[in-house]
Amino acid sequence: MEGFGARIRKLREQAKKSMKDLADAIGVSVVYISDIERGRRNPPQGDKLWGIADFLRLDRKEVEEWALRDRKRVELDLKGDGPISDAALTLARRWDGITEDEAKEIMKILKRNRYYD
Repeated sequence: MEGFGARIRKLREQAKKSMKDLADAIGVSVVYISDIERGRRNPPQGDKLWGIADFLRLDRKEVEEWALRDRKRVELDLKGDGPISDAALTLARRWDGITEDEAKEIMKILKRNRYYD
Protein backbone atom coordinates (compact mmCIF):
# COMPACT_ATOMS: atom_id res chain seq x y z
CA MET A 1 0.00 0.00 0.00
CA GLU A 2 1.25 3.46 -0.88
CA GLY A 3 2.07 5.67 2.12
CA PHE A 4 0.47 9.04 2.79
CA GLY A 5 3.48 11.07 1.68
CA ALA A 6 4.03 9.15 -1.55
CA ARG A 7 0.36 9.48 -2.40
CA ILE A 8 0.39 13.23 -1.76
CA ARG A 9 3.55 13.64 -3.86
CA LYS A 10 2.01 11.72 -6.75
CA LEU A 11 -1.22 13.75 -6.63
CA ARG A 12 0.69 17.02 -6.27
CA GLU A 13 2.84 16.19 -9.30
CA GLN A 14 -0.23 15.13 -11.30
CA ALA A 15 -1.73 18.53 -10.50
CA LYS A 16 1.53 20.09 -11.81
CA LYS A 17 2.13 21.86 -8.50
CA SER A 18 5.47 22.32 -6.79
CA MET A 19 6.31 21.60 -3.16
CA LYS A 20 6.67 25.37 -2.75
CA ASP A 21 3.12 25.89 -4.09
CA LEU A 22 1.77 23.43 -1.53
CA ALA A 23 3.95 24.78 1.29
CA ASP A 24 2.84 28.35 0.62
CA ALA A 25 -0.81 27.29 0.45
CA ILE A 26 -0.78 25.71 3.91
CA GLY A 27 1.76 28.01 5.58
CA VAL A 28 4.70 25.65 6.10
CA SER A 29 8.22 25.26 4.73
CA VAL A 30 9.23 23.29 1.65
CA VAL A 31 11.34 21.12 3.97
CA TYR A 32 8.18 20.24 5.93
CA ILE A 33 6.42 19.14 2.72
CA SER A 34 9.50 17.22 1.60
CA ASP A 35 9.68 15.41 4.94
CA ILE A 36 6.01 14.42 4.69
CA GLU A 37 6.34 13.23 1.11
CA ARG A 38 9.42 11.16 1.98
CA GLY A 39 7.77 9.61 5.03
CA ARG A 40 10.22 11.28 7.42
CA ARG A 41 7.43 13.06 9.28
CA ASN A 42 3.98 11.98 10.39
CA PRO A 43 1.10 13.14 8.21
CA PRO A 44 -0.17 16.50 9.48
CA GLN A 45 -3.34 17.03 11.44
CA GLY A 46 -6.04 19.67 11.56
CA ASP A 47 -5.76 22.75 9.39
CA LYS A 48 -2.58 21.58 7.66
CA LEU A 49 -4.21 18.30 6.66
CA TRP A 50 -7.36 20.10 5.43
CA GLY A 51 -5.13 22.58 3.60
CA ILE A 52 -3.45 19.76 1.69
CA ALA A 53 -6.81 18.22 0.83
CA ASP A 54 -8.24 21.56 -0.31
CA PHE A 55 -5.12 22.52 -2.27
CA LEU A 56 -5.20 19.21 -4.17
CA ARG A 57 -9.02 19.31 -4.42
CA LEU A 58 -9.42 16.04 -2.57
CA ASP A 59 -12.12 14.82 -0.23
CA ARG A 60 -11.11 15.81 3.32
CA LYS A 61 -12.46 12.61 4.89
CA GLU A 62 -10.54 10.43 2.47
CA VAL A 63 -7.29 12.34 3.08
CA GLU A 64 -7.86 12.03 6.82
CA GLU A 65 -8.23 8.25 6.44
CA TRP A 66 -4.93 8.07 4.52
CA ALA A 67 -3.23 10.10 7.24
CA LEU A 68 -4.64 8.00 10.10
CA ARG A 69 -3.49 4.77 8.45
CA ASP A 70 0.02 6.12 8.03
CA ARG A 71 0.48 7.96 11.34
CA LYS A 72 2.89 6.13 13.63
CA ARG A 73 2.85 8.53 16.57
CA VAL A 74 0.04 10.24 18.42
CA GLU A 75 0.12 13.59 20.17
CA LEU A 76 -2.34 14.28 22.95
CA ASP A 77 -3.20 17.66 24.34
CA LEU A 78 -3.93 16.70 27.94
CA LYS A 79 -5.64 19.57 29.66
CA GLY A 80 -5.41 19.47 33.44
CA ASP A 81 -5.28 16.56 35.83
CA GLY A 82 -7.88 13.91 36.26
CA PRO A 83 -8.83 10.36 35.35
CA ILE A 84 -8.77 10.92 31.57
CA SER A 85 -5.27 12.41 31.61
CA ASP A 86 -4.10 9.72 34.03
CA ALA A 87 -5.47 6.94 31.80
CA ALA A 88 -3.89 8.39 28.66
CA LEU A 89 -0.49 8.87 30.30
CA THR A 90 -0.51 5.43 31.91
CA LEU A 91 -1.43 3.77 28.63
CA ALA A 92 1.30 5.66 26.75
CA ARG A 93 3.96 4.88 29.35
CA ARG A 94 3.08 1.18 29.51
CA TRP A 95 2.40 0.74 25.78
CA ASP A 96 5.23 -1.73 25.15
CA GLY A 97 4.06 -4.01 27.97
CA ILE A 98 0.40 -4.33 26.98
CA THR A 99 -0.63 -7.86 26.11
CA GLU A 100 -2.88 -8.75 23.20
CA ASP A 101 -5.67 -9.68 25.64
CA GLU A 102 -5.37 -6.32 27.40
CA ALA A 103 -5.50 -4.52 24.05
CA LYS A 104 -8.68 -6.43 23.19
CA GLU A 105 -10.25 -5.36 26.51
CA ILE A 106 -9.31 -1.72 25.85
CA MET A 107 -10.87 -1.94 22.39
CA LYS A 108 -14.08 -3.40 23.87
CA ILE A 109 -14.34 -0.39 26.18
CA LEU A 110 -13.69 2.05 23.35
CA LYS A 111 -16.22 0.40 21.06
CA ARG A 112 -18.83 0.24 23.82
CA ASN A 113 -18.40 3.94 24.48
CA ARG A 114 -18.40 4.85 20.77
CA TYR A 115 -14.82 6.18 20.82
CA TYR A 116 -13.91 3.82 18.01
CA ASP A 117 -15.81 2.99 14.84
